[in-house]
Amino acid sequence: MTISRMWRGAVRKCALGLVASLLIVACDRAGSPYVESVKDLPKGFFRVHADIRVKETGELVKLDYVVSCGGKVTNWTYTTPSVTFGMAPQIMLVPTQSGELIGARTPEVCDASMWEPKRITPKGKPEIVTERVPDDFLPLLMWYPNADDIGFAIGYLSDKAYDSPYAKIEVLDSGIARSSLEEWRAWREKAAAEFEQVGALPGPWGHQIPGTISSSVKLHKRLHAINHGRRVDTGKCNTATVLYLPEDAKSEILPLLPQNGAPWVPYEYLSDETQNRILHLLGGLKFNGVRWRYHGQIVRETGIRKASGGGAFMLNHSGYHNSYHDYFPVVPFQPAQVDPQSGKVTFWQHEILLDENWNGFGICGRTSPPGTELLAYVEGRTDTLRPDYTVERTNGITYASEWVPERLVSDDMIVVPRRHNAAGPWFIVSGFGPVLNRDGRIISYCCSR
Repeated sequence: MTISRMWRGAVRKCALGLVASLLIVACDRAGSPYVESVKDLPKGFFRVHADIRVKETGELVKLDYVVSCGGKVTNWTYTTPSVTFGMAPQIMLVPTQSGELIGARTPEVCDASMWEPKRITPKGKPEIVTERVPDDFLPLLMWYPNADDIGFAIGYLSDKAYDSPYAKIEVLDSGIARSSLEEWRAWREKAAAEFEQVGALPGPWGHQIPGTISSSVKLHKRLHAINHGRRVDTGKCNTATVLYLPEDAKSEILPLLPQNGAPWVPYEYLSDETQNRILHLLGGLKFNGVRWRYHGQIVRETGIRKASGGGAFMLNHSGYHNSYHDYFPVVPFQPAQVDPQSGKVTFWQHEILLDENWNGFGICGRTSPPGTELLAYVEGRTDTLRPDYTVERTNGITYASEWVPERLVSDDMIVVPRRHNAAGPWFIVSGFGPVLNRDGRIISYCCSR
């Protein structure tokens, strides 16, 4: 069966025509004996667009799609109904003429409140109105070096990535706007009519991120098959957020670090007293205009925050927008030790690429070539990247005692060593941070966005 027939079959089998009215994919539960009925409720629509130029060839690539937002009501036979919400597509892909793909991760802005201005009325003062929707919206874009592989990509996580000599693309224009059912139907019809199968493209309407509420086991399996049996997990990009201590804060915080000669010091390896003192000092600081506590893990994708401000939606909580911080890519799950008899990995390491030319990037997917091969590719010394999918790059063991040790490195330097008296740390699965450097840099969170 050809891939094009596969996605057409998927439309028939999963009733994506009403993921057409549906907006959300729901195939798995409908056949359950515990489900009385499933109703799909349309919610809203928005349009994402970007005009992109491929630097090496000069090709202009247009990314333009309409996102559907909706809720799924499941009426269970023996209990009350449940409601889940989501959107489709979560990732949109378009091909280049030179054999790559460009992807966009859809921002999570289905909430109607995200599109309304924030209004604050201070006592005795005029009302303050702040727009949540950026007029210079920049989506999270990904560069897939090989159109036959949708399991690995290089992510552009800040506007600094586009200024780097390593950038493969530049954004000429981009934006986001509310849309409608009519525009959504027109986009789907036009996209289907113009679709041509290129590499592992999953169809004309993008795809869902496996493991999310908007996806399903059946769709996950279909993506796996389309990608020639290789996992598809570019819904997360591996990266570390880096901040820089102000000069006056350096004199207060850096002397608190142990004098053990290690350039990087993980916060969790400090004494409780030292942790409390450092956390107190950090809590009083602002980085790029935003307090320390807002520079952790980004759990909701709302666009790319630019170094100069703008680019992403303002978040609801406390009136804060997404904070800006530098991003440096993390190459995940590189085998550091392998058992010669079983061939199993007994020690993982994740490599953070701290060269300034890497500022703004992330490695999307768990299976990546090593840092040396990535460098050769972005410097133009090779035009191919082939991740090794024969190694299962994960650490998802049921019992903590069975987890393979991990560490974070930068070249030959250990940034975070393995734990010797406890399981973990698990950088990709559960996150880690902060980590302080004696030169004033702080990794506020590692290692996924």
